[in-house]
Amino acid sequence: MTLSIETLAYLMAGIALGALYIKREKGLARLDFEMLPEIDKVSFEELKLLLKKSYQRTLYLSVSFLYLAFVTSFKRSPQAKTFGIILTIGLFLYNIPPRNRVMRMLTDLGIDRKVLEKRGVKL
Repeated sequence: MTLSIETLAYLMAGIALGALYIKREKGLARLDFEMLPEIDKVSFEELKLLLKKSYQRTLYLSVSFLYLAFVTSFKRSPQAKTFGIILTIGLFLYNIPPRNRVMRMLTDLGIDRKVLEKRGVKL
């Protein structure tokens, strides 16, 4: 087992994204309909579903970074590392659409980040 800078970077990214997932999931559980009165009930449920998808994809990205740390640390085959890099890039790109839909939904309703911060909503 070798702890190179590359291995540590992948490991730290995986741990940080895993912690971010946990924090966001707890925040999603606290997200209440009354916090965003501009949104109707159906749109609010769609918003929560999109946020949940986005957060799950963050968890997947975390696991892909941990996989890269493992492959790099134990000097596995170059194909395994290439697979990990392709997987990580793919998961990163896979996480963009739900985030864009959430932000588009909020901006269409006239809700920006400052309004969310005032109400204590963290996305």
